[in-house]
Amino acid sequence: MRLSKQAGVPFGGMKLRLVDGILALVIQLHSSIAAAATPPSNFALIKLSRGISLEVPNGWRLLSYDAKRIIDTSTEAALDLSGIERPAGHEVNLIAANSTPASTYAAVRVDLNMPSLIHPSVFAQVTAQDIRDLSIETERSLRLTLPQVGLTLVEFLGMRVEKISGFPALVTEYRRSGPKGPVFVQLLQVYTAKHSFKINLSYRESEVILWKPVLRKIRSSIAVK
Repeated sequence: MRLSKQAGVPFGGMKLRLVDGILALVIQLHSSIAAAATPPSNFALIKLSRGISLEVPNGWRLLSYDAKRIIDTSTEAALDLSGIERPAGHEVNLIAANSTPASTYAAVRVDLNMPSLIHPSVFAQVTAQDIRDLSIETERSLRLTLPQVGLTLVEFLGMRVEKISGFPALVTEYRRSGPKGPVFVQLLQVYTAKHSFKINLSYRESEVILWKPVLRKIRSSIAVK
């Protein structure tokens, strides 16, 4: 048998097959190493109703129905006592979760309003002055309602319009008091044609190193279909 042939296969063909086999093995090994080197995420993707999703840290405590009912009851009472009219439509809480351990404080809450409080097309006519006027009214409302639940507005940081998944969103930021120090709050109100979402992100300012990047990741993960 000559060296250039084996079982009727040209030696050049055997070399190509050998090279292909080695390349496939290298790719498989590289993929295995890459998969092994990728640590599991500390965040879980949560898909909620009406097409909204976001990532929430694993291990955060989901508030029970009773706990959410207490919060909703307190909020309703605070608005009524402040003489502020509650939003029209039907509001449903989709998720409410707090950080762990319980000695820390960071939170995320998502509420759904049906129908949408504002149609997205309205934002095409919204001016900078409209946002300033709304900002003044929002700050006034916070100064009235927060004391009704034993809190105070430390600083109103402002309001702006952004886009989330192509939908207009009002972003309100402020600092309020808390049992263990000031709390930073970012409120996102996202408007679609059929419904709107209210997303509340907050953390205790003394724990900013822990929670600011976490809430920024949650914020960047929000998607609406």
